[in-house]
Amino acid sequence: MGVYNYKDLGDDESRALSVDALALISTSGISEQSNEIIASVVREAGWTPLSGSTLGYDGSLSSRGAFTGEKAGYATAEAEVLGKYDASGKLTGLGVMFHGTNDPADWVYNLGLLTNVEGLAKNYVGEAFDTLLGSVARYAQANGLTGNDILVSGVSLGGHAANSMADLSASRWSGLNSTHKCNAHPCMHFVRRLPAQALARA
Repeated sequence: MGVYNYKDLGDDESRALSVDALALISTSGISEQSNEIIASVVREAGWTPLSGSTLGYDGSLSSRGAFTGEKAGYATAEAEVLGKYDASGKLTGLGVMFHGTNDPADWVYNLGLLTNVEGLAKNYVGEAFDTLLGSVARYAQANGLTGNDILVSGVSLGGHAANSMADLSASRWSGLNSTHKCNAHPCMHFVRRLPAQALARA
């Protein structure tokens, strides 16, 4: 077993998971030019951004094309949902990417953590993306996917969002439980892969 293998995955599976996770966290570009470059990298890794209409979701979009937070105080939070397809065009996986801090308003939330760590930290993604994640769960089920086919990734504040999702998912989003496979890094890059049974209780 390789030193950096991911839990019970073998060398090849761990390598593939790392490639996918890095592709997902690369989606948060900072300019129009970088967005074009990043989009090319993500496509080459096999991922395609999914629109709100595809997911049955009518949330707002940022100037970068990411879904934005759903409640007051979370409007600058950003997330993207991507799909992976096989050669025949069949959907084989979903990726959820939470963006990091990229707006001054994000710092208001970040500083708020200093005084209310437990409440804000645990409830973050439920306040910001509750409806979006419900749509993702339903879309996965409708396409015959299990939790093991869903990869959740984040960087910086996005890593915090993935942690928040783990805390809340036992009781939300069709019972996506908190026993996801995961790998956290010091810079808060965060990856989660859901267990196969995670969507079974919808």
